[in-house]
Amino acid sequence: MIRINHSSQTPKFWWKKEFGHNYYTIYNPQLTPERTTGEVTFIKNVVPLRHNHKILDLGCGHGRHTLELARQQFQITGLDYSDYFLDIARHEAKKQGIQVQFIKQDMRLLDIHNVYDVIISMYSSFGFFPHKENLKLLQHVYAALKPGGKFLIDVINSYGLASKAIQEGQKVDDGAYKTIETYAVDGVSISETNTYLQDSQIGHTHKIWRANNKKGALNLYMIEYTLQQYKHMLETIGFQINNLFGDYDGRRWSKNSWRMIILCQKPTGRNTLFNSLNTFFNMTVKRRWPVTDLT
Repeated sequence: MIRINHSSQTPKFWWKKEFGHNYYTIYNPQLTPERTTGEVTFIKNVVPLRHNHKILDLGCGHGRHTLELARQQFQITGLDYSDYFLDIARHEAKKQGIQVQFIKQDMRLLDIHNVYDVIISMYSSFGFFPHKENLKLLQHVYAALKPGGKFLIDVINSYGLASKAIQEGQKVDDGAYKTIETYAVDGVSISETNTYLQDSQIGHTHKIWRANNKKGALNLYMIEYTLQQYKHMLETIGFQINNLFGDYDGRRWSKNSWRMIILCQKPTGRNTLFNSLNTFFNMTVKRRWPVTDLT
């Protein structure tokens, strides 16, 4: 049986504060229109998307993928909790003359059934909450999909992240590793410290940015699940795993991949209701990876 330390916790409600101006200042220069177009092309090809599909962009942020898919006449809704991000998304939609709906909601409160053909969760929008709440969120995604509906989840590859921390980082405490780097993107100077807690599988990214005599700080926390853990969670809930990718160009996943992108599907037929009632209380995930998986 695969187990996890259910005491694994990220700081409560950190995401309410951090997904705003500082995040946008740091990441937006990297999220170019060309990059967004390439990622949307990937989504369209691997799902694949049809114009009669009803699509939900879960954790849509400032609407990069939502806006591009809506511009291409796909029926998509963006959902996010951040007023800051949603204001940017709505302003951009109005500026471009794009008709699209954006909803403010805590994604954990998604409580609808058999509505969407496709749900996408892009650019590491999963793992923000305590473990049991992450599991509950996946159950809500499953319930929100129509039978046969597909879920595309895109997160950073935890194997590469943990390996770098353990092999290249400084051990600062029992089970904690830290890496520090500085770089600049489009005039924004960034100092980044990543701390990985091996026992709880929690990654903490602390970034300080400086630009035009201004500065700010950003703290991100996430449970870094392994591929085996994702498969176990998704399949126990009832999903079928259809495909696995390591980047937006469609290459196959490996432990050295930058991304971990999983395409799964809610089955059709008589087993759908039974699978949707699978309780997460008995779902367990391995507490920590064997050293041989990381070195």
